[in-house]
Amino acid sequence: MNDAGLAIADLMALGTGNARPKPGIPVLFAVRSMLEMASSVDEALAWLKSSARTIPQNYALADARGARAVETGTSYFRVREVPDGIAAITNYWHEDKGAAKDQRYAKMVTAPLDMNALRS
Repeated sequence: MNDAGLAIADLMALGTGNARPKPGIPVLFAVRSMLEMASSVDEALAWLKSSARTIPQNYALADARGARAVETGTSYFRVREVPDGIAAITNYWHEDKGAAKDQRYAKMVTAPLDMNALRS
């Protein structure tokens, strides 16, 4: 999280096969760059979309105004809105469309959430 309140989490995307990384910005440098150069989710998304990405990677980006789940590849970029203020993302692309190889995503978005427990 940076001083502006932008938080970024990354999660390796699985199922990339034997593909070699492309020339570009390594994932951890991308996270650091977004935190250094952006003060909002929208600014971080613009930076990430325009960057030369080396490998498939999923991200969660959040600020005081909201959050987004992002699936990226070297030429793929998909932003998912976060319903009800809860960002759920695993390391599979299109998990929200039933493409995950396990049930982690489905369990996260259907499990009851006790907001009072989160505040304590």
